[in-house]
Amino acid sequence: MTQQEIQERNKQIAKMLGLNHDEEAVVFNMQSYSWDMLRFDSDWNWLMKAKRFAERKGFDISIRGHDIMVYRPFRQHYNVRLVEPKLDADVDDSSITEAVFIAVSDFAKLYNEGKL
Repeated sequence: MTQQEIQERNKQIAKMLGLNHDEEAVVFNMQSYSWDMLRFDSDWNWLMKAKRFAERKGFDISIRGHDIMVYRPFRQHYNVRLVEPKLDADVDDSSITEAVFIAVSDFAKLYNEGKL
């Protein structure tokens, strides 16, 4: 992923969470961050806040084999595959973080567009 793609995905998550923001900054955990300083892509604690938001909306995001599943039980689902399929024993933390980040940001985009 390019830095621009990461930044756009971070923005989608921030928008979904309804963070107080303007053209230049976002307030998260009572601190102000510029758009390019958002860390949903690299900080597991930030990412889990976004994941919990999805769960409160009735969706589940979970790891199933080589896939990250995003689904609403009995309604709709989609998969986000890890960048390169790996044996479960070979999946490292950064691959899981990236896959969950992609899944959460895809969810955020659909949520922000009113499709969920």
